[in-house]
Amino acid sequence: MSDTKFTQGPWLVGEDQCVDETWSIVTTSGGSIIANVNDRHDRKANAHLISAAPDLYAALEEVAGSMHQIARDRDMSESELAFMRRIDAALAKARGKA
Repeated sequence: MSDTKFTQGPWLVGEDQCVDETWSIVTTSGGSIIANVNDRHDRKANAHLISAAPDLYAALEEVAGSMHQIARDRDMSESELAFMRRIDAALAKARGKA
């Protein structure tokens, strides 16, 4: 992944590692804790979304590369350009540059 400073994936939801059943944790495959998510905030759904972040980031980087190649090869419609800007903004946010 280019330009990343976050802990590389995969990230996993570690339900069995929680001391308290009202919490979920997201860990690296090596067991380092990435996030603690408590029960007041749909913890399981949020934990799974957080654990998918590295995969989502990598997929979005691939889409961005394809979109930028398309932009070099032909004129893009306004909706395609808007989509590409949204992708670039999401990647910039993930990199802490938004």
